[in-house]
Amino acid sequence: MKSIVKLAFLCFALLLLWNCSKEEPQNPTTLELESIEFTNIEGSSLTLYPGDRFRVKYSLDPEELEDIIELEWSSSKEDVAEVDEDGKITALDLGRTEITASYGDVEESFFVDVEELPVIDFTIPESVEVIEGEVVEIPVTGIEPAGASLSTIGWEISNDSYAEYFIED
Repeated sequence: MKSIVKLAFLCFALLLLWNCSKEEPQNPTTLELESIEFTNIEGSSLTLYPGDRFRVKYSLDPEELEDIIELEWSSSKEDVAEVDEDGKITALDLGRTEITASYGDVEESFFVDVEELPVIDFTIPESVEVIEGEVVEIPVTGIEPAGASLSTIGWEISNDSYAEYFIED
């Protein structure tokens, strides 16, 4: 009986020594976030147009935390652009806002400038006949891209002694 107890004690001691000698892997929950880096934003700002959506991609240091922690996202002017919990930005109105990603004491930011969508192409009549003193509306069709602002087009009249123009958006 004594030999069985001695054998069991010896096996337990060997098992304990074997487990103690193994190097424990570092537990990711004990790691501290050192930095956040945006990987799809060049410089410190991003330009969007009203209605645009953009998903921010990022990396964390140490990278072992990337699948463990969730960043908190915020916009300094949510009427200009809002950002959801996954870092997806929606441009709402003209202006500038600061987008911040944070976790604990670590944060990183960049600016989003929401600008008018410029017109790339459009069509107007080649000529228009006008009676003196009459106001004529000239149709603008084929505006590309859809939703672009006519105020981004530079307008001029070749002989302003005959006519003047104004733009209604």
